[in-house]
Amino acid sequence: MIRKIIDQVNSGLDYSFKENLLGIVYPVLNKTQWIPGDRSGNAYQDAVPDDKKKSIVYWEDHGTVKLFGSPRYDRYQTHVRLVVWMNFKKITDIDYDDCVREIMNCIPKRFDNEVFFIRAGMQHKTPAIFNRYGYRDGKQYVSPPYDVAAFDFNVRYMSTYCPPEIVTV
Repeated sequence: MIRKIIDQVNSGLDYSFKENLLGIVYPVLNKTQWIPGDRSGNAYQDAVPDDKKKSIVYWEDHGTVKLFGSPRYDRYQTHVRLVVWMNFKKITDIDYDDCVREIMNCIPKRFDNEVFFIRAGMQHKTPAIFNRYGYRDGKQYVSPPYDVAAFDFNVRYMSTYCPPEIVTV
């Protein structure tokens, strides 16, 4: 469900430095790298910072919890992180603060009347943002002319039960 929600959000993201916009992924350095916990097949070399790219924007899934259940629906919350890597050799018309503002203005607070994006904070600009991926030197991805921003969101949504239609004969 969260993948569909993120795909819908991505379809509405419109920002001036857009180049590589991905859904929920697990960045890998090469095709042979072991990926811890990769069950989904969503590991992308496209999500690894590279000086040929202008920007990379992707989402990380940090887990889902069931908040409430009833006979007709369940309410869930998924913690997601939006990672925005920027190459300021290629982004020359705006600065870091403008990039962050532009991205944050694109994220809806609510859509479909049942999905809520609750801002849960912004990570410090450190190589630790990339710690999950086993990069040899994450520091290179946050040193000038490169920069990164990572935003945490709690996404709340409902899943309804659709009982089969009863047919009387």
